[in-house]
Amino acid sequence: MKTKTTYFFAVLILSISVFYASGQDTASYHKKGLSRKWINEKGGYISLFSGGVNYLDFNYFMGDDNENFKTTLKGLGSIGNSHEISIVTAGNRHIAMFLNLGYSIRYYRFEKNLMLTKSDNSVEDQIVENQPYAFKNKFFSWSKNKMVLGYLVIPVGFDIKTKFADLRIQASYLRYLSGKHKLKYNIIDDGVFENKGDVTIGWLAGDDRQKFKTPNAEFKDYFLNKNNFSVQIMLIPDISGDKNTGIGFRYDLKPLFIEDKGPDIHEVSVFISSGN
Repeated sequence: MKTKTTYFFAVLILSISVFYASGQDTASYHKKGLSRKWINEKGGYISLFSGGVNYLDFNYFMGDDNENFKTTLKGLGSIGNSHEISIVTAGNRHIAMFLNLGYSIRYYRFEKNLMLTKSDNSVEDQIVENQPYAFKNKFFSWSKNKMVLGYLVIPVGFDIKTKFADLRIQASYLRYLSGKHKLKYNIIDDGVFENKGDVTIGWLAGDDRQKFKTPNAEFKDYFLNKNNFSVQIMLIPDISGDKNTGIGFRYDLKPLFIEDKGPDIHEVSVFISSGN
Protein backbone atom coordinates (compact mmCIF):
# COMPACT_ATOMS: atom_id res chain seq x y z
CA MET A 1 0.00 0.00 0.00
CA LYS A 2 2.90 2.37 0.77
CA THR A 3 4.27 1.84 -2.75
CA LYS A 4 0.93 2.59 -4.39
CA THR A 5 0.46 5.73 -2.28
CA THR A 6 3.94 6.95 -3.22
CA TYR A 7 3.15 6.43 -6.91
CA PHE A 8 -0.08 8.41 -6.61
CA PHE A 9 1.39 11.45 -4.91
CA ALA A 10 4.45 11.48 -7.17
CA VAL A 11 2.28 11.64 -10.27
CA LEU A 12 -0.08 14.17 -8.68
CA ILE A 13 2.80 16.53 -7.82
CA LEU A 14 4.30 16.15 -11.31
CA SER A 15 0.90 16.73 -12.87
CA ILE A 16 0.32 19.97 -11.02
CA SER A 17 3.87 21.11 -11.85
CA VAL A 18 3.36 20.52 -15.57
CA PHE A 19 -0.01 22.27 -15.48
CA TYR A 20 1.30 25.45 -13.90
CA ALA A 21 4.51 25.42 -15.90
CA SER A 22 2.40 25.55 -19.06
CA GLY A 23 0.74 28.88 -18.26
CA GLN A 24 -1.18 30.95 -15.70
CA ASP A 25 -3.48 29.35 -13.19
CA THR A 26 -6.60 30.68 -14.94
CA ALA A 27 -8.27 27.65 -16.42
CA SER A 28 -11.35 26.58 -18.31
CA TYR A 29 -13.28 23.61 -16.95
CA HIS A 30 -14.93 20.81 -18.93
CA LYS A 31 -17.19 18.07 -17.59
CA LYS A 32 -18.54 14.96 -19.32
CA GLY A 33 -19.85 12.10 -17.22
CA LEU A 34 -17.08 11.16 -14.78
CA SER A 35 -14.50 12.93 -16.95
CA ARG A 36 -13.14 16.27 -15.77
CA LYS A 37 -10.67 18.51 -17.56
CA TRP A 38 -8.99 21.81 -16.70
CA ILE A 39 -7.14 23.75 -19.45
CA ASN A 40 -5.05 26.83 -18.72
CA GLU A 41 -4.40 29.79 -21.00
CA LYS A 42 -1.34 28.26 -22.65
CA GLY A 43 -2.74 24.83 -23.33
CA GLY A 44 -1.57 22.98 -20.24
CA TYR A 45 -4.19 20.61 -18.87
CA ILE A 46 -5.16 18.26 -16.07
CA SER A 47 -7.79 15.61 -16.75
CA LEU A 48 -9.48 12.98 -14.59
CA PHE A 49 -10.96 9.70 -15.89
CA SER A 50 -10.30 10.71 -19.48
CA GLY A 51 -10.31 7.36 -21.28
CA GLY A 52 -8.47 4.08 -21.33
CA VAL A 53 -6.12 1.75 -23.20
CA ASN A 54 -6.69 -1.85 -24.34
CA TYR A 55 -3.78 -4.20 -24.99
CA LEU A 56 -3.58 -7.38 -27.03
CA ASP A 57 -0.51 -9.19 -25.70
CA PHE A 58 1.69 -11.97 -27.07
CA ASN A 59 3.11 -13.42 -23.86
CA TYR A 60 6.31 -15.39 -23.38
CA PHE A 61 9.19 -15.81 -20.91
CA MET A 62 12.81 -14.70 -20.71
CA GLY A 63 15.46 -15.77 -18.21
CA ASP A 64 18.14 -18.31 -17.45
CA ASP A 65 15.62 -21.14 -16.98
CA ASN A 66 13.15 -20.43 -19.79
CA GLU A 67 13.98 -23.56 -21.86
CA ASN A 68 11.02 -25.56 -20.52
CA PHE A 69 8.73 -22.54 -20.65
CA LYS A 70 8.75 -21.81 -24.38
CA THR A 71 5.31 -20.71 -25.52
CA THR A 72 3.37 -21.12 -28.76
CA LEU A 73 0.63 -19.34 -30.67
CA LYS A 74 -1.00 -22.65 -31.64
CA GLY A 75 -4.72 -22.51 -31.00
CA LEU A 76 -4.24 -18.77 -30.45
CA GLY A 77 -2.47 -19.66 -27.21
CA SER A 78 -0.26 -17.16 -25.35
CA ILE A 79 -2.52 -14.28 -26.40
CA GLY A 80 -3.53 -12.22 -23.38
CA ASN A 81 -5.37 -8.98 -22.78
CA SER A 82 -4.92 -5.99 -20.51
CA HIS A 83 -6.94 -2.88 -19.87
CA GLU A 84 -6.14 0.41 -18.16
CA ILE A 85 -8.34 3.37 -17.29
CA SER A 86 -6.95 6.86 -16.86
CA ILE A 87 -7.10 8.21 -13.31
CA VAL A 88 -5.24 11.50 -13.76
CA THR A 89 -3.29 12.96 -16.68
CA ALA A 90 -1.49 16.29 -16.92
CA GLY A 91 0.50 17.80 -19.74
CA ASN A 92 0.75 20.11 -22.68
CA ARG A 93 1.45 19.83 -26.40
CA HIS A 94 4.88 18.29 -25.84
CA ILE A 95 4.67 15.99 -22.81
CA ALA A 96 2.05 14.40 -20.58
CA MET A 97 2.26 12.41 -17.34
CA PHE A 98 -0.33 9.95 -16.09
CA LEU A 99 -1.52 7.60 -13.39
CA ASN A 100 -3.71 4.67 -14.53
CA LEU A 101 -5.43 1.67 -12.99
CA GLY A 102 -6.12 -1.65 -14.70
CA TYR A 103 -5.75 -5.39 -14.97
CA SER A 104 -3.68 -7.85 -16.98
CA ILE A 105 -4.74 -11.40 -17.89
CA ARG A 106 -1.84 -13.39 -19.31
CA TYR A 107 -2.24 -16.67 -21.16
CA TYR A 108 0.67 -19.03 -21.83
CA ARG A 109 0.38 -22.11 -24.01
CA PHE A 110 3.54 -24.18 -23.79
CA GLU A 111 5.26 -25.90 -26.69
CA LYS A 112 6.09 -28.96 -24.61
CA ASN A 113 4.40 -31.02 -21.94
CA LEU A 114 5.44 -29.04 -18.88
CA MET A 115 4.91 -30.29 -15.34
CA LEU A 116 5.37 -28.12 -12.25
CA THR A 117 5.96 -29.91 -8.96
CA LYS A 118 5.81 -28.10 -5.63
CA SER A 119 7.71 -29.26 -2.56
CA ASP A 120 7.94 -27.61 0.84
CA ASN A 121 10.82 -25.41 -0.28
CA SER A 122 10.61 -24.92 -4.05
CA VAL A 123 8.91 -25.47 -7.39
CA GLU A 124 10.55 -27.79 -9.90
CA ASP A 125 9.85 -27.86 -13.64
CA GLN A 126 10.30 -30.74 -16.05
CA ILE A 127 9.17 -31.85 -19.50
CA VAL A 128 7.29 -35.16 -19.36
CA GLU A 129 8.39 -37.31 -22.32
CA ASN A 130 6.99 -40.79 -21.60
CA GLN A 131 3.65 -39.89 -20.11
CA PRO A 132 0.76 -42.38 -19.68
CA TYR A 133 -1.42 -40.24 -21.93
CA ALA A 134 -1.31 -38.70 -25.40
CA PHE A 135 -0.09 -35.11 -25.66
CA LYS A 136 -0.22 -33.70 -29.20
CA ASN A 137 0.39 -29.98 -29.42
CA LYS A 138 -1.28 -29.02 -32.69
CA PHE A 139 -3.02 -25.81 -33.72
CA PHE A 140 -6.51 -27.32 -33.46
CA SER A 141 -6.34 -30.07 -30.86
CA TRP A 142 -7.75 -31.06 -27.53
CA SER A 143 -4.31 -31.64 -26.04
CA LYS A 144 -2.61 -28.57 -24.63
CA ASN A 145 -0.56 -27.38 -21.68
CA LYS A 146 -1.26 -23.84 -20.53
CA MET A 147 -1.04 -21.39 -17.66
CA VAL A 148 -3.15 -18.31 -16.89
CA LEU A 149 -2.11 -15.44 -14.59
CA GLY A 150 -4.11 -12.38 -13.55
CA TYR A 151 -2.80 -9.13 -12.06
CA LEU A 152 -4.00 -5.79 -10.75
CA VAL A 153 -1.93 -3.10 -12.51
CA ILE A 154 -1.13 0.45 -11.36
CA PRO A 155 0.89 2.23 -14.10
CA VAL A 156 2.60 5.61 -13.98
CA GLY A 157 4.49 7.17 -16.86
CA PHE A 158 4.74 9.88 -19.45
CA ASP A 159 4.18 10.51 -23.15
CA ILE A 160 6.65 12.41 -25.31
CA LYS A 161 4.59 13.94 -28.11
CA THR A 162 5.78 14.70 -31.63
CA LYS A 163 4.03 15.44 -34.89
CA PHE A 164 4.56 11.93 -36.26
CA ALA A 165 4.26 9.73 -33.16
CA ASP A 166 4.03 9.64 -29.38
CA LEU A 167 6.52 7.71 -27.27
CA ARG A 168 5.08 6.29 -24.04
CA ILE A 169 7.34 5.08 -21.22
CA GLN A 170 5.75 3.65 -18.10
CA ALA A 171 6.43 1.63 -14.99
CA SER A 172 3.73 -0.44 -13.28
CA TYR A 173 3.13 -2.04 -9.92
CA LEU A 174 1.65 -5.54 -10.31
CA ARG A 175 -0.35 -7.38 -7.67
CA TYR A 176 -1.09 -11.06 -8.28
CA LEU A 177 -4.82 -11.86 -8.23
CA SER A 178 -5.25 -15.39 -9.55
CA GLY A 179 -3.59 -18.13 -11.57
CA LYS A 180 -3.77 -21.75 -12.67
CA HIS A 181 -1.90 -24.39 -14.64
CA LYS A 182 -3.86 -26.83 -16.77
CA LEU A 183 -3.04 -29.89 -18.88
CA LYS A 184 -5.59 -31.36 -21.31
CA TYR A 185 -4.81 -34.78 -22.75
CA ASN A 186 -6.08 -38.02 -24.31
CA ILE A 187 -5.99 -41.30 -22.40
CA ILE A 188 -4.01 -44.17 -23.92
CA ASP A 189 -5.90 -47.45 -23.37
CA ASP A 190 -6.35 -47.72 -19.60
CA GLY A 191 -3.53 -45.36 -18.75
CA VAL A 192 -4.34 -42.96 -15.94
CA PHE A 193 -2.61 -39.73 -15.04
CA GLU A 194 -2.90 -40.13 -11.30
CA ASN A 195 -3.25 -36.84 -9.53
CA LYS A 196 -5.88 -35.24 -7.31
CA GLY A 197 -6.39 -32.61 -9.97
CA ASP A 198 -7.56 -35.16 -12.54
CA VAL A 199 -11.01 -34.20 -13.85
CA THR A 200 -13.11 -36.18 -16.34
CA ILE A 201 -15.40 -34.21 -18.62
CA GLY A 202 -16.80 -37.37 -20.27
CA TRP A 203 -20.11 -36.35 -21.84
CA LEU A 204 -18.69 -33.12 -23.26
CA ALA A 205 -15.50 -34.31 -24.93
CA GLY A 206 -15.59 -38.10 -24.84
CA ASP A 207 -14.47 -40.62 -22.26
CA ASP A 208 -10.90 -40.66 -23.61
CA ARG A 209 -10.34 -36.98 -22.93
CA GLN A 210 -9.43 -35.60 -19.53
CA LYS A 211 -7.75 -32.64 -17.94
CA PHE A 212 -5.56 -32.01 -14.95
CA LYS A 213 -5.73 -28.61 -13.33
CA THR A 214 -3.84 -26.91 -10.54
CA PRO A 215 -6.44 -24.30 -9.46
CA ASN A 216 -5.66 -21.00 -7.83
CA ALA A 217 -6.31 -22.40 -4.35
CA GLU A 218 -3.13 -24.45 -4.83
CA PHE A 219 -1.28 -22.48 -7.49
CA LYS A 220 -1.11 -19.30 -5.38
CA ASP A 221 1.20 -21.19 -3.01
CA TYR A 222 3.73 -22.03 -5.76
CA PHE A 223 6.25 -19.47 -4.42
CA LEU A 224 5.09 -16.77 -6.86
CA ASN A 225 6.28 -13.17 -6.62
CA LYS A 226 2.89 -11.73 -5.64
CA ASN A 227 4.21 -8.15 -5.86
CA ASN A 228 6.09 -7.28 -9.01
CA PHE A 229 7.02 -4.33 -11.20
CA SER A 230 7.07 -4.00 -14.96
CA VAL A 231 8.53 -1.50 -17.40
CA GLN A 232 7.22 -0.93 -20.88
CA ILE A 233 7.81 1.25 -23.89
CA MET A 234 5.27 1.94 -26.62
CA LEU A 235 5.29 3.83 -29.91
CA ILE A 236 1.98 5.38 -31.03
CA PRO A 237 2.27 6.63 -34.63
CA ASP A 238 0.04 9.27 -36.17
CA ILE A 239 -2.20 7.42 -38.64
CA SER A 240 -4.48 9.67 -40.69
CA GLY A 241 -4.48 12.26 -37.95
CA ASP A 242 -5.21 9.83 -35.10
CA LYS A 243 -2.92 8.38 -32.46
CA ASN A 244 -5.07 5.52 -31.24
CA THR A 245 -3.00 2.42 -32.11
CA GLY A 246 0.42 1.56 -30.78
CA ILE A 247 2.95 -1.24 -30.53
CA GLY A 248 5.23 -1.93 -27.60
CA PHE A 249 7.23 -4.20 -25.33
CA ARG A 250 6.79 -5.04 -21.62
CA TYR A 251 9.20 -6.73 -19.17
CA ASP A 252 8.57 -7.77 -15.55
CA LEU A 253 11.51 -6.84 -13.34
CA LYS A 254 11.11 -9.64 -10.81
CA PRO A 255 11.02 -13.30 -11.89
CA LEU A 256 7.69 -15.14 -11.81
CA PHE A 257 8.89 -17.29 -8.91
CA ILE A 258 10.65 -16.09 -5.77
CA GLU A 259 14.43 -16.21 -6.14
CA ASP A 260 15.89 -19.64 -5.27
CA LYS A 261 12.35 -21.03 -4.90
CA GLY A 262 11.68 -21.78 -8.56
CA PRO A 263 12.87 -21.34 -12.17
CA ASP A 264 14.46 -17.98 -13.03
CA ILE A 265 11.95 -16.74 -15.63
CA HIS A 266 10.51 -13.27 -16.28
CA GLU A 267 7.17 -12.53 -17.90
CA VAL A 268 7.48 -10.58 -21.16
CA SER A 269 5.10 -9.47 -23.88
CA VAL A 270 4.98 -7.75 -27.25
CA PHE A 271 1.66 -5.97 -27.59
CA ILE A 272 -0.66 -3.90 -29.73
CA SER A 273 -2.64 -1.15 -28.01
CA SER A 274 -5.79 0.77 -28.84
CA GLY A 275 -7.33 3.77 -27.12
CA ASN A 276 -5.77 6.83 -25.55
